Amino acid sequence: MRKAPLVLMVIPLILSASALEAKNREKAWEFSGLVTHIDGDSGSGVDNALGPEARIGYNISDRIEAELVLDFASGETAGRDASYMRSTVNVTGNFLTDRETPWIPYVTAGLGVITHTIDATTDSSGNDVLESYDAAAILSLGVGTRYFWSDNWGGRMEARYNHHDSFSENQDEYVLALGVTWLVGGAR
Repeated sequence: MRKAPLVLMVIPLILSASALEAKNREKAWEFSGLVTHIDGDSGSGVDNALGPEARIGYNISDRIEAELVLDFASGETAGRDASYMRSTVNVTGNFLTDRETPWIPYVTAGLGVITHTIDATTDSSGNDVLESYDAAAILSLGVGTRYFWSDNWGGRMEARYNHHDSFSENQDEYVLALGVTWLVGGAR
């Protein structure tokens, strides 16, 4: 799948939308849907993958948000089909919330769980290889920005680093995410 046409279409739409003063409102809920590109740890035989990500956040204040992040991906690990689910609870610190700008940059950090399933297969000798499953703790650190084109709707971009030890191997992942965000409630 070619990502360049999608990126070339989305970026001008975001930049040309009429900008409003962005405000992460205190006591507002935020719902986000993103598409992620996960750069797997090639040293551990994990291929790159694309997948959806869902986020539910609550703005404790306009600067601090707590988020539940769920993302899914399918790819290959050591030549076998694999699927992953990452669940993290993040604390997000927002910047520039006191200025008249549509951009709200942020940093985020979280802890959670990754589940990693490698499908059953038959090896080159004709022997059956059983399905493998593992779950491990995951650390997530990221930076990103939101661009609001209305009081409630905006785009969201994020770059993130994940670390976990699935199948007893230290693995590092680099994630790029792009999507939309919807803010509900809170005082305007």
